[in-house]
Amino acid sequence: MKNYFLFLVLTCFISVAVNGQRKTIQPWGVSGDVWDHSKALGNNPSSENFYSDMRMKFAKMGEEVKLTLDDIEGTIYIDGQFSLGTLFIEGKAFKKLQLRFDAYNDEMELKESAASEEVKALVKDPGLSCSLNGRTFIYTTMIGKNDTRRSGYLIPLYEGKSYRFYERKIKDFKEGKQARTSHGTSFPHRFVDENEFYITRKDDDIPEILPAKKSEIISIFGMEKEKTIKKFIRAKKIDVSKVGDLVNLFAYVNTLY
Repeated sequence: MKNYFLFLVLTCFISVAVNGQRKTIQPWGVSGDVWDHSKALGNNPSSENFYSDMRMKFAKMGEEVKLTLDDIEGTIYIDGQFSLGTLFIEGKAFKKLQLRFDAYNDEMELKESAASEEVKALVKDPGLSCSLNGRTFIYTTMIGKNDTRRSGYLIPLYEGKSYRFYERKIKDFKEGKQARTSHGTSFPHRFVDENEFYITRKDDDIPEILPAKKSEIISIFGMEKEKTIKKFIRAKKIDVSKVGDLVNLFAYVNTLY
């Protein structure tokens, strides 16, 4: 009976395709707390299916489209080229790899070396994080708009004793628009850069999305701090739409506790 149960567990967590088809392997061991490092290095990236997904989307709208990269302005990546980065397992540096972040699919792609042609996607798990081009990418649960929960990558921007501040990089696909008349304006298919900001109040808190309005941000810190924080914002001319200004704000707020 025990052997049968073990077989079921392995079947659930490891799906291996044959004849060269896709495979998905989770990084954890059967015990749940033992890492198999060879299996932490991922599976096929979601970007491989991007164009077929887009063609299916347009087909449902009654359009037959042969979509290629040249047809879309921008890129799904923060940085289009692979760069040398570090993979961390449970916070400890494990291996140097070639990395790039796919912000459209919220996925870290990797290669074993710059010369390698095989591209994989890092398995999405909170125990795996990456350092790339001066940024750290952590995989975690977060609370977004309308209190919806999702898992994805966040970039820590400031970590203080009372508040921690994160950024989520997003690439949003905008469908093109063909002008109906010679006086109209056409827009190409394009990727648009977007971001969201998240905060935690304690080490064990789930990151929550930061409101966009200045008044709502100030209210987060409590009424007793409101006057002091408003004074700081006026004196430093803090613009809450700018990343650098928000980092300075959270750095200051952490000195008040």
